[in-house]
Amino acid sequence: MGREVESNWLCIMPLMSPTQRSRNPGETRFPASAALSIAILVVVACNAQPAAETAAELLAPLEPIELGTGVIFPREEGASRFLIAGWPPQQTLEGDSMWIHRTWAQVGFFQVADTPPTFVTEARPFAHPDAPQQRLTVLLNDVEIDAFDMRARWTTYEIDLPAGVVHPGWNVIELRFAHSLRPADFDPESDDRRRLAAVFRRLEIRNGAGRPEWPGRPGPRFDADNAIIEMPADSFFEARITPRRHEDLVGAAEVEFAGPQGPEEPEETYGPASIQAVVEIIDTSGALRVWESELRPGARPALVHAELGGWEGEEIVVRVRVFGDANGVVRWRGFGTIAR
Repeated sequence: MGREVESNWLCIMPLMSPTQRSRNPGETRFPASAALSIAILVVVACNAQPAAETAAELLAPLEPIELGTGVIFPREEGASRFLIAGWPPQQTLEGDSMWIHRTWAQVGFFQVADTPPTFVTEARPFAHPDAPQQRLTVLLNDVEIDAFDMRARWTTYEIDLPAGVVHPGWNVIELRFAHSLRPADFDPESDDRRRLAAVFRRLEIRNGAGRPEWPGRPGPRFDADNAIIEMPADSFFEARITPRRHEDLVGAAEVEFAGPQGPEEPEETYGPASIQAVVEIIDTSGALRVWESELRPGARPALVHAELGGWEGEEIVVRVRVFGDANGVVRWRGFGTIAR
């Protein structure tokens, strides 16, 4: 059951043929609201002469670069996009808690890192001496991952989300309750005829990469004029492209650490902090990682080069993720496609 806590330069991966690609069959694509469609004018690539220019179709971002989800509730704004179903309208909330009035509710979140996160929630059920025990079943992407009896008092539950079920991109947690009860059925003096399952005052996705919290984390930035994309740690974007003949994916990535870095620990014990940059291709078969690099401040930029011949004429999604155990901003330069 969920754990209870008392409340008181360079890394190039060779492309494989379509029959050799290793896929993740359980992965689903992002919803349309998470999509980012870009193409960048690239003038310099590996071994290219400075005077060589190749024009590409230039598209502006359709949606913002997404950040990995953290605290869902309470927060000042933006929570409603993650409270998918079963929750009261935000404008009707009283105080710092919210009741579930049916026997189920759903929470969505964006996952960026490879390391699975933890779902943390603080809740209590509707409790009365004559009321039956409330039981909570937790599903992740339609797979049951936990089930337990809820304590009558406020309790914090920490539920590890399994690596085989959670995946990069959009995920959905469903909370299923054994019952919802009306207070008036248990107290003759009560006129509260609402059906109540449980009340919540905290919902959070805690990242599993060990990155310290970064209050005031800067947002992503897309500069089409200079072909620069800036992404803070724990963020991702995707671009939809259709590769042409003899076209490659190129660019360069570097990182600048910023924000809280956590307690200082000896590198010989834990290794140097870094931010991982990953580029994946998503097609109808699933996702394939085509490039990755561990980025550290002061190092030479990591060069991206991935052949796209295996997807010539096929519409694909290029997904880019940055994550790790440190805070910082990854800067991509000239990231896009170029003809060989």
